[in-house]
Amino acid sequence: MIAFFEIHDSTLRGIHESDGLVTLMLKAIRTEWETPEMEGVGTCFTQEIQLQFANATVQKEAEVPIWLLDGSFHADADDAKPDDADAGVIPASLRVAEGVRLRLEGMNEANQDYFSIEIHGKTMSLTAVSEPKFLQTFRPDSSKDS
Repeated sequence: MIAFFEIHDSTLRGIHESDGLVTLMLKAIRTEWETPEMEGVGTCFTQEIQLQFANATVQKEAEVPIWLLDGSFHADADDAKPDDADAGVIPASLRVAEGVRLRLEGMNEANQDYFSIEIHGKTMSLTAVSEPKFLQTFRPDSSKDS
Protein backbone atom coordinates (compact mmCIF):
# COMPACT_ATOMS: atom_id res chain seq x y z
CA MET A 1 0.00 0.00 0.00
CA ILE A 2 1.16 3.55 -0.71
CA ALA A 3 0.05 6.56 1.30
CA PHE A 4 0.66 10.28 0.89
CA PHE A 5 -0.70 13.68 1.88
CA GLU A 6 -2.05 15.73 -0.99
CA ILE A 7 -1.55 19.46 -0.76
CA HIS A 8 -4.56 20.19 -2.97
CA ASP A 9 -7.77 20.45 -0.88
CA SER A 10 -5.92 20.35 2.44
CA THR A 11 -6.33 23.26 4.86
CA LEU A 12 -3.50 25.23 6.43
CA ARG A 13 -4.89 25.91 9.91
CA GLY A 14 -1.91 27.58 11.55
CA ILE A 15 1.59 28.88 11.01
CA HIS A 16 3.98 29.85 13.81
CA GLU A 17 7.50 31.26 13.49
CA SER A 18 10.02 31.44 16.34
CA ASP A 19 13.84 31.53 16.34
CA GLY A 20 14.34 29.82 12.98
CA LEU A 21 11.60 27.24 13.65
CA VAL A 22 8.49 27.28 11.51
CA THR A 23 5.53 25.10 12.47
CA LEU A 24 2.57 24.45 10.18
CA MET A 25 -0.67 22.84 11.30
CA LEU A 26 -2.59 21.18 8.47
CA LYS A 27 -5.88 19.38 8.10
CA ALA A 28 -4.44 17.25 5.33
CA ILE A 29 -6.01 15.03 2.70
CA ARG A 30 -4.43 11.59 3.06
CA THR A 31 -4.72 9.26 0.05
CA GLU A 32 -3.98 5.53 0.17
CA TRP A 33 -3.76 3.14 -2.80
CA GLU A 34 -3.57 -0.65 -2.80
CA THR A 35 -0.70 -0.71 -5.31
CA PRO A 36 2.19 1.61 -6.29
CA GLU A 37 0.61 1.86 -9.75
CA MET A 38 -2.43 3.53 -8.10
CA GLU A 39 -4.74 0.83 -9.38
CA GLY A 40 -7.57 -0.89 -7.55
CA VAL A 41 -9.31 0.86 -4.70
CA GLY A 42 -8.14 4.23 -3.42
CA THR A 43 -9.21 5.67 -0.08
CA CYS A 44 -9.16 9.28 1.13
CA PHE A 45 -8.99 10.43 4.72
CA THR A 46 -8.53 13.71 6.55
CA GLN A 47 -5.76 13.83 9.12
CA GLU A 48 -4.35 16.58 11.31
CA ILE A 49 -0.57 16.81 10.86
CA GLN A 50 2.18 19.12 12.03
CA LEU A 51 5.18 20.05 9.90
CA GLN A 52 8.08 21.58 11.79
CA PHE A 53 10.97 23.16 9.90
CA ALA A 54 14.35 23.94 11.49
CA ASN A 55 16.73 26.63 10.19
CA ALA A 56 13.88 27.79 7.99
CA THR A 57 13.14 30.81 5.87
CA VAL A 58 9.57 31.74 4.98
CA GLN A 59 8.25 33.84 2.16
CA LYS A 60 4.61 34.46 2.89
CA GLU A 61 1.67 36.74 2.73
CA ALA A 62 -0.98 34.70 4.42
CA GLU A 63 -3.78 34.75 6.92
CA VAL A 64 -5.01 31.34 8.06
CA PRO A 65 -7.05 29.28 7.56
CA ILE A 66 -6.13 28.74 3.93
CA TRP A 67 -7.86 26.26 1.67
CA LEU A 68 -4.95 24.90 -0.35
CA LEU A 69 -5.43 24.78 -4.11
CA ASP A 70 -1.91 23.89 -5.22
CA GLY A 71 1.61 23.35 -3.98
CA SER A 72 4.65 21.15 -4.05
CA PHE A 73 7.02 19.37 -1.69
CA HIS A 74 10.65 18.48 -2.34
CA ALA A 75 13.31 17.04 -0.05
CA ASP A 76 16.94 16.29 -0.87
CA ALA A 77 16.77 13.30 1.52
CA ASP A 78 14.03 11.71 3.63
CA ASP A 79 13.14 8.56 5.55
CA ALA A 80 9.86 7.83 3.71
CA LYS A 81 9.08 4.49 2.11
CA PRO A 82 10.10 4.72 -1.59
CA ASP A 83 6.58 3.77 -2.80
CA ASP A 84 5.06 6.72 -0.87
CA ALA A 85 7.21 9.28 -2.68
CA ASP A 86 5.49 10.81 -5.68
CA ALA A 87 6.15 14.15 -7.34
CA GLY A 88 4.98 17.04 -5.21
CA VAL A 89 3.10 15.14 -2.48
CA ILE A 90 4.16 14.60 1.13
CA PRO A 91 4.76 10.90 1.88
CA ALA A 92 2.61 9.71 4.80
CA SER A 93 5.46 7.49 6.04
CA LEU A 94 7.84 10.47 6.23
CA ARG A 95 9.02 11.45 9.70
CA VAL A 96 12.22 13.44 8.92
CA ALA A 97 13.49 15.16 5.78
CA GLU A 98 16.52 17.30 4.88
CA GLY A 99 16.92 20.10 2.35
CA VAL A 100 13.18 20.79 2.21
CA ARG A 101 11.23 23.14 -0.03
CA LEU A 102 7.48 23.46 0.46
CA ARG A 103 5.26 25.72 -1.66
CA LEU A 104 1.61 26.25 -0.74
CA GLU A 105 -0.97 28.26 -2.66
CA GLY A 106 -4.57 28.82 -1.72
CA MET A 107 -7.43 31.03 -0.62
CA ASN A 108 -8.24 32.49 2.74
CA GLU A 109 -11.55 30.91 3.73
CA ALA A 110 -12.98 34.13 5.21
CA ASN A 111 -12.22 36.75 2.55
CA GLN A 112 -11.31 34.63 -0.53
CA ASP A 113 -7.91 36.38 -0.89
CA TYR A 114 -5.27 34.32 -2.72
CA PHE A 115 -2.04 33.56 -0.85
CA SER A 116 1.29 31.91 -1.57
CA ILE A 117 3.76 30.58 1.00
CA GLU A 118 7.21 29.16 0.36
CA ILE A 119 9.31 27.56 3.08
CA HIS A 120 12.91 26.38 2.81
CA GLY A 121 14.26 24.38 5.75
CA LYS A 122 17.44 22.55 6.58
CA THR A 123 15.29 19.84 8.18
CA MET A 124 11.60 19.09 8.54
CA SER A 125 9.72 16.69 10.77
CA LEU A 126 6.19 15.40 10.25
CA THR A 127 4.01 14.46 13.21
CA ALA A 128 0.52 12.98 12.97
CA VAL A 129 -1.64 14.89 15.45
CA SER A 130 -4.74 12.76 14.89
CA GLU A 131 -5.71 9.41 13.47
CA PRO A 132 -6.92 9.41 9.83
CA LYS A 133 -10.69 9.99 9.50
CA PHE A 134 -12.41 8.26 6.58
CA LEU A 135 -13.61 10.57 3.80
CA GLN A 136 -14.28 8.41 0.71
CA THR A 137 -13.32 5.35 -1.33
CA PHE A 138 -12.85 5.52 -5.10
CA ARG A 139 -11.72 3.48 -8.08
CA PRO A 140 -9.78 4.76 -11.10
CA ASP A 141 -11.96 5.66 -14.07
CA SER A 142 -12.17 2.42 -16.04
CA SER A 143 -13.63 4.20 -19.11
CA LYS A 144 -10.12 5.46 -19.98
CA ASP A 145 -8.97 1.89 -20.67
CA SER A 146 -10.90 1.52 -23.91
